[in-house]
Amino acid sequence: MSPRQRRADTIDWPAVRKRLQQLHDAAQAPELSAARARAILDERARLLGQPHVEAPASTDSLDVLTFAAGVERYALETKYVREVVRLLDFTPVPGAPDFVIGVTNYRGQVLCVVSLRSILGISSGGLTDLSRLIVMGSETAEFGILADRTDTIASLRVTEVLSPSESILESRREYLMGVTRDALLVLDGARLLHDSRLFVDQRETEMS
Repeated sequence: MSPRQRRADTIDWPAVRKRLQQLHDAAQAPELSAARARAILDERARLLGQPHVEAPASTDSLDVLTFAAGVERYALETKYVREVVRLLDFTPVPGAPDFVIGVTNYRGQVLCVVSLRSILGISSGGLTDLSRLIVMGSETAEFGILADRTDTIASLRVTEVLSPSESILESRREYLMGVTRDALLVLDGARLLHDSRLFVDQRETEMS
């Protein structure tokens, strides 16, 4: 047997054909990758062209503003709060309910100032440097709640808010969503904003 025949007998032809096929596939890869990349870009463009849909908000927790009125601590969902400002001055409104302290100028708008103490039957107190006006409203400012001070923004789990006990006066339970175990009273912002008694007609105040 010649040397050339012995070399032919020792060559692994299946392995050689497999390697040649790999080389062939590698040579075709750039074209395939470009086509795949174009398909991916087209799909991304299609998705970006679709209208954006907001994910539903989580109902497992509440973002609240905490504040004080008297010796008690309260919380109000931030979605009902437009701003917290200092109450520099206000004008009393003759004939207004006792829980209406007066009106003030808020960004060029006549805004009713409501005393949470009077609504909830808490003994009244005077204004201090810590007093703040919590401007309530969903789309526009509706009225302001006077707070002795504001504390912080917090997140409450819905399961933390318990039903008000029977020991709480009915007039106060009307405006409460619930109470936490550490005695934080969570106000019902929607109930406050839909109570027509807390609104003062701007035209009437301008005529006074």
